[in-house]
Amino acid sequence: MVSPWAAPSGPAPDLGAGDPLAEAAAALRAGRPEEAFGLCGRVLTAEPGNADALNLARVAAFQAGNGAEARLIKPVEGSMVLFPSYFYHRTVPFEADEVRISIAFDVLTRE
Repeated sequence: MVSPWAAPSGPAPDLGAGDPLAEAAAALRAGRPEEAFGLCGRVLTAEPGNADALNLARVAAFQAGNGAEARLIKPVEGSMVLFPSYFYHRTVPFEADEVRISIAFDVLTRE
């Protein structure tokens, strides 16, 4: 299974007349997670920050038995990732000249 988070090469692909996300969801419902994963990869090559494609790709990866790929979150400029603090989490060492900002905080809800 090729990761949809791999760096794109060449021009963005033509996604065609159909809706690749709808096709991916249908493939997932039909028990074809590898196909769904590939369709999400087409969308993510053209639109790296597409949240629907990222989510569906993770579900497909998990159903295909690739839990590590399902848990990977690729940083996308301008994105923010929120999750419960009890989730295991870590960051990958950052070795670039640019600035990376990480903010940790807790949120309490009122009932």
